[in-house]
Amino acid sequence: MRSATMILDGNLVANEIKQNLVERVSRLSAKGITPCLATILVGNDPASETYVRMKGNACRRLGIDSRRIELDKNTSTEQLIQAIQELNQDIQIHGILLRSPILGKPVSLMLLNRNATVTICHSKTRDLGQIVGLGDIVVAAVGKPKFIQGQWIKTGAVILDAGYNEGNIGDVDYEACYQVASAITPVPAGVGPVTIATLLKHTVYAAEQV
Repeated sequence: MRSATMILDGNLVANEIKQNLVERVSRLSAKGITPCLATILVGNDPASETYVRMKGNACRRLGIDSRRIELDKNTSTEQLIQAIQELNQDIQIHGILLRSPILGKPVSLMLLNRNATVTICHSKTRDLGQIVGLGDIVVAAVGKPKFIQGQWIKTGAVILDAGYNEGNIGDVDYEACYQVASAITPVPAGVGPVTIATLLKHTVYAAEQV
């Protein structure tokens, strides 16, 4: 009989990270330093909008400043670089977030550094279901709701759903995949909170170097 599937609660991990930041932000405040994270948002991608809003809320709760720069979807590369350079020259900014959709390559490198054998697929990969079915760990970040099907998943695999779509729906068919996985991240409250907490940790670290 298969053991119950473990739900990987990102909020628990994120809260632990943020709790560690409270005292550090307080010490910086005593020195007259307020960590500040600037976010550059190009266009109106719903997933990016949600992520930026959640990040802003998390900043406020910890006493970290959050500056939001919104650029038109037709912004040129030169204009974007100019905006980044202006933020780089602002001594009150300690971190800059740009809401690149790329996730697969960085994650694949992280897994390689932990001696994993990594296969990168995309929505047009041939025989995708068969390839996914070979994975002990499946990381989904394709930007399509419920794209990863339960029948693709190897029994006992670990599933990390890094997707977010309208209606709080991930890239994984959660109900179907839950039935076969050994562990799975929910959406929301999975990968997202950990990503935000880690971003805030890096911002505070940068402020401490001033």
